[in-house]
Amino acid sequence: MLSLFPYLLDYSFFAPTLLRVAIALLILVGSTRSFKQRKVVALSVIKISASILLLIGLLTQLAALVLVLAIVFEIWQAKKRGDGHFHLHYHLLKLAVLVALLLLGPGAWAFDWPL
Repeated sequence: MLSLFPYLLDYSFFAPTLLRVAIALLILVGSTRSFKQRKVVALSVIKISASILLLIGLLTQLAALVLVLAIVFEIWQAKKRGDGHFHLHYHLLKLAVLVALLLLGPGAWAFDWPL
């Protein structure tokens, strides 16, 4: 395989870790704001819980699946409401990262290692 920086491939196990921590912090911050504003409290609690699991790397694939379902539900709700200010591209990017974590696993520095 031809690569511009072949020595960086030695660190490919850390890529899911970077994705996991970044998406967990992103969703955690957004969900805590929604929780403080009393917007869809049950969904916010679910997203906060799953984000914390992602952040520490515990039950990563389950947490990613729960967050995928929560984001799909948010997209469906926004389309049903006819919300014109809904940023679909932002949610699709979050979905792509979560599906990647679902397929790749937690990466380094996680509590759930593959069996």
